[in-house]
Amino acid sequence: KSTLSVNLAVWFSEKSFKQTLLVDLDPHGSSSQWIEKARPSSVSTQHYVPNQFGERRWLIDTRQKIRKNSCLAEVLISDLTWTSALDPEFMHEFDLVVVPTSVSTIELSATNRFLENIKWVFEAKTGIPPSLLLCPSRVLPDELKGDPFSEKEFPLPFMLLPPIIQDESVRKLFKNDF
Repeated sequence: KSTLSVNLAVWFSEKSFKQTLLVDLDPHGSSSQWIEKARPSSVSTQHYVPNQFGERRWLIDTRQKIRKNSCLAEVLISDLTWTSALDPEFMHEFDLVVVPTSVSTIELSATNRFLENIKWVFEAKTGIPPSLLLCPSRVLPDELKGDPFSEKEFPLPFMLLPPIIQDESVRKLFKNDF
């Protein structure tokens, strides 16, 4: 999630020339650390973690922060580790929701369960629901021979992004480059 978020943010900033904000909602802060320590980029970052008021208050504060900052940037990307404590309605703050997944049977089953639990967000009758994108990540070359996404029935429609191939050199880029 962090690798995808950071690289998307830098791409929008440097290749699309968009004013880009990365809101790091992961307690570890990997994506915001990466951007701050790597070579200079014009991506703005904010790291926001839960405080002593609890998860519900954090969700309300985060929603306000995203709404406020969406006016200040052309592209806002959030890096978020999903937990059962989060209200899926939170996804209505975004135009796109990208769910990274590996292509192993166990990972696709977990992704399918996750999508089953949140599918109502994408089927909402009021407002404009976000678009769902699945991103196969850390894919090994041998795994490209099959098509695991058509072999499994998913609970809702999605767009499938091109796979991100497993590359050990990516670990070397952390906090250095994008």
